[in-house]
Amino acid sequence: MERYNRFSKYLRSRFREKVLKLTLDLGLGCPNRDGTLSSEGCIYCDEFGSGPDSSMIPIDEQIKTRMELLKQKRGVNKFIGYFQSYTNTYCSPEFLEEKLSILLNYPEIVLVYIGTRPDTFTKEHLEVIKRFKVQKDIGIEFGLQSARNETLEKINRQHKFEDFETAVKLTISEGIFTTAHIIIGLPGEDISDNIYTAQELSRLQVHSVKIHQLYIIKGTHLEKLFLSREFSPISFESAVERTVAVLINLDKRIIIQRLTGDPKPGQLVSPDWIRDKHRFINMVEKIMNEKNLTQGQFS
Repeated sequence: MERYNRFSKYLRSRFREKVLKLTLDLGLGCPNRDGTLSSEGCIYCDEFGSGPDSSMIPIDEQIKTRMELLKQKRGVNKFIGYFQSYTNTYCSPEFLEEKLSILLNYPEIVLVYIGTRPDTFTKEHLEVIKRFKVQKDIGIEFGLQSARNETLEKINRQHKFEDFETAVKLTISEGIFTTAHIIIGLPGEDISDNIYTAQELSRLQVHSVKIHQLYIIKGTHLEKLFLSREFSPISFESAVERTVAVLINLDKRIIIQRLTGDPKPGQLVSPDWIRDKHRFINMVEKIMNEKNLTQGQFS
């Protein structure tokens, strides 16, 4: 029995074969780092904006190199072009349209996802996406992290939940596949806050969710807090419990893209358990099976 709405199942039902992501870097920055909003960034974010450091490599070259590698190693022929690093609508609509047009040259790219902050997304960016959608499927991924404004302030997010809500309503009203990124284990939050975030995402009817647990990587403000013992990362047991709580409080129609994240090689500071992704996922599924829990059961 499927306990939650898996992204892999969604992709297979649409394309009848495995589809993998190509992480791409547009070379853009972030208003939370360049001084526009702040120069510090979010407390957990490293200097590369939680994506690959490929800003000096042309998009065509990024696509060809990574696509060929995945074709050889994984035997796949269909891909998602994923603009991941930093803030991918922190640019003019014309720039975004120019870069998106490159992906039209690759029939193997069957979907395009744009990762961004909700406060940098404008109606002009939406118009670009609507034009592109006529030729290739596209979705938007908004970093939210938490529905609690006090938490967003603590992590120096420099936007409010209301910014996210406005952006989501804009994209969903136009039929754009909309994803929310959330983090479990943020400073000051407990399981009730995670449940509240799940409930708000259900209310807004986002199409999919990415769940990450907060881990500490080198060169971040969070590392400084950890080393000074002002912050302790979430335990394995608590992370499992909270992830299950989020799932059972998320509307069953919402697609779950991820249950946990992957730190870059050599960058993880703590907790060590985050390295074993499969153990974590298996434990979430084991508990849901044992307790006969399903996604949306309490939504």
